[in-house]
Amino acid sequence: MRKLSTLFIACGILTAIMLTAVVAAEGTVTGVLVEVGCANEPASDAHTACMLRCAQRGEPIGIRTSDGIYTILGDWTANNGDALASLMAKEVEATGDVSGQTITVSDLKLAQ
Repeated sequence: MRKLSTLFIACGILTAIMLTAVVAAEGTVTGVLVEVGCANEPASDAHTACMLRCAQRGEPIGIRTSDGIYTILGDWTANNGDALASLMAKEVEATGDVSGQTITVSDLKLAQ
């Protein structure tokens, strides 16, 4: 019985350590604001307008960086239609909770 209790405690500690590594951390991502499905298409005014329409319909948006695309999670797109229109296909700086290749944006602005 004692060995079983020790095993459960060890598993609990190991699980806690692993979950800590998965938790999002505040960070900043800099890159081009894109609609995820068309992120690697050549840039043009028509393409930018198309990405904006797709994003306004609810398609996922993200930030294309040299490390890949960080998908924007949460309700930033729904709550910031005007900013989305002015920032699409431009170099932006997003601050928020970063986890893997996702970011939950708390602030998004033109990169300087």
